[in-house]
Amino acid sequence: MERGLQLHDHIEDELGRAFELYQEFDIPNGIEDLKTTLGYMRNHKDCNGAVGCIGYCLGGFLSVALSIECDIDAAISYYGVNLPALLEKGSDFQRRLLVQLASEDEFVPPGDQRL
Repeated sequence: MERGLQLHDHIEDELGRAFELYQEFDIPNGIEDLKTTLGYMRNHKDCNGAVGCIGYCLGGFLSVALSIECDIDAAISYYGVNLPALLEKGSDFQRRLLVQLASEDEFVPPGDQRL
């Protein structure tokens, strides 16, 4: 990835670059990184031990993944992508999870917008 990169969805070339980066993203490695971050935050001197996460788009996907794969206290997913396949892995949620989906999202198929 590129440090300090800023892309705008209303600029076609930048949107294209965003999708290139999305295709290169290593999801299992990203989830492991977030699990490590979760452990670090839980043990931070200024943390009471409760940790949550929030994410948009790919980050929304990762928030749901954390609620399935680890003991995060709460997760929020805004406009998460590829959620149906992920939700098949874990439908018996024991953690707080809020998922918000757009009813008209060009990047999420209509069937996925009605989880």
